[in-house]
Amino acid sequence: VVLYSNYPIEDLHKKKIGLSNSSKTSVFLLKILLKLYYEIDPTYINVDHAYHLNTIDAQLVIGNDALKETVQVPYIYDLGELWLKKTSYPVVFAIFAVQKEFANNNSYLINKIINSFVKSLQIYKNNKSSVIEAAKMKYKSVNYNIENYYSLIKYEFTDDLKEALLFFYHKASELHLLPDI
Repeated sequence: VVLYSNYPIEDLHKKKIGLSNSSKTSVFLLKILLKLYYEIDPTYINVDHAYHLNTIDAQLVIGNDALKETVQVPYIYDLGELWLKKTSYPVVFAIFAVQKEFANNNSYLINKIINSFVKSLQIYKNNKSSVIEAAKMKYKSVNYNIENYYSLIKYEFTDDLKEALLFFYHKASELHLLPDI
């Protein structure tokens, strides 16, 4: 999750920033960082996945698009890295979550998904090099150290990560992006 910018982050006040609708977490992360930690109030506009940096000042880029270095801009900010520096907490970008009622009514399906996830993790742990090579072949346009990327991912939702997520939720509710937690 990165911010491509034509300006230093400190100079984005009142500038136009394009937001992707593919991740509310990432949008909230950017808004919290800019408002609470940089004291910046830009103008946010929704954009599609294409790069619009010739018509706007900065753009939030998410997922594989963020791992492709196809756009030449003066400033690229890794939002997870900025968050860690500003808050001392890592970002929890994704979790598996299931509503209790659905889980109670679909325990077989939930167990099947959990078992598939556990099996995938086991395959990764036992065959790291072949999984990484397969990822490199599948995502040839990614200009990033995939092995390093996979090593950064945490596959267990520890108490420290729960605390980090709650901190994020509280900051989001401060800005009325989420209801009070």
